[in-house]
Amino acid sequence: MVACSGADSREAKTRKEQEVEFNKAFGFHPPATITTINHTYLSSRNVIDRSYDEWLSFTFEQASFDKIIRGKYKQAQNIAMPDESESPAWWPKANPSGTVLFFRSQDDTSTDEGFQFQEYIWHDKASGLVFFHKSYWG
Repeated sequence: MVACSGADSREAKTRKEQEVEFNKAFGFHPPATITTINHTYLSSRNVIDRSYDEWLSFTFEQASFDKIIRGKYKQAQNIAMPDESESPAWWPKANPSGTVLFFRSQDDTSTDEGFQFQEYIWHDKASGLVFFHKSYWG
């Protein structure tokens, strides 16, 4: 029996790459007022399946944040955040108290993306950034 395992990681380093990743995640290009975008992607191949994690942070801009969450995300209640041990260095180690966390999964979308996923998004008022995390597998 032979099995493959390993991980592949990449980071969007140029503004163009960062805008492409933002558009892939949210379906529109970021306005110029979103001056900071960070994006890291990690793919892990396990013995029988594959999992992916995506981390994205960007400058908070109210209209864009509303466009992202409106009708797509619900306010998270009693949902545990995923293990962030593989997160990039710029990712926060904990959510500040009072942060409103929004969540969705494959059960909240009308389109079958062919895999299971969980997404979290929130605005950290202290840093002025929005943080987005997506885990998917299948």
